[in-house]
Amino acid sequence: MFGYVKISDTVSDSDYEIYKSYYCGLCRALRHCSAPISCMTLSYEAVFLFILLSAVSDDDIPTSYRKCLFHPFFGINTVENNYISSYCAHINIIMAYLKIQDDLSDSRKNKTVIAELIFRRIYKRSSSLYPDISDIICRCIDKLHKLENEKCNNAELCADCFAEMLKAVFCPSFISDPDTRRILGSIGYDLGRWIYIIDAIDDIEEDFKYSMYNPFLEAENVKNIKDIKEFKNKIFLSEERMLTYTLYRLSAAFELPDIKRNKSVLENIIYSGLPDMQKYVGTGRKYSKSGKIMKEKNK
Repeated sequence: MFGYVKISDTVSDSDYEIYKSYYCGLCRALRHCSAPISCMTLSYEAVFLFILLSAVSDDDIPTSYRKCLFHPFFGINTVENNYISSYCAHINIIMAYLKIQDDLSDSRKNKTVIAELIFRRIYKRSSSLYPDISDIICRCIDKLHKLENEKCNNAELCADCFAEMLKAVFCPSFISDPDTRRILGSIGYDLGRWIYIIDAIDDIEEDFKYSMYNPFLEAENVKNIKDIKEFKNKIFLSEERMLTYTLYRLSAAFELPDIKRNKSVLENIIYSGLPDMQKYVGTGRKYSKSGKIMKEKNK
């Protein structure tokens, strides 16, 4: 369910370097907050959250050149560890662990079982540092699992659970201004709804193949589906207007807060990256959904 909030290929060279500095900064924060293996869970959604929360902060966001496993010789400009990167890193860990648990409920593959054992202690530490947010996330996930176990055929109900979860995640306690909190919550809510629906559409073929839960498949007698690609296209066309409207609401909310830095980077993700991803899912184009570092942009 993660990997959809990406920067667009149309990004300028300077903005791409800024984006990488936040990506690498969050990767470094994950190593600092937990263990090096946590870097494997880094998601584009957490990077977006890091950039957004930093953009509304009054505090300076210092950077420095750092070397790491991926940049051992020349290093890369990296955002320094701070309270925002720490929060985003721990939220990334919480979400990643719950995703592992969800995968575990679908299958008992050895690698999933091992991943759950490895990240269990890391998750407990992260959730203990942000108990209120962690409790909300767990309640939303439990509600979502209940709907899935009941074979809910209403994608909107399921999307609302994920939306409420991101709404809470986008409103950390260190954001004190009530108007800013309300706006960030609105962005998180609409982004969560969009992610859930776009992911459900994207997974239709795989879920059909392996007889896994999908709200759109539950709403249809799968025995009547003759061409799964055609069915997926029909669902996308039926949901496209709602998805576009959700992105419109998200972009309208984004225009409200005082963005103090990196506005063009966020604009690229919101106005180009998300619509591009929606088109990719709708047209069946292949793309990487991994949370690994992006390849260097072609010059």
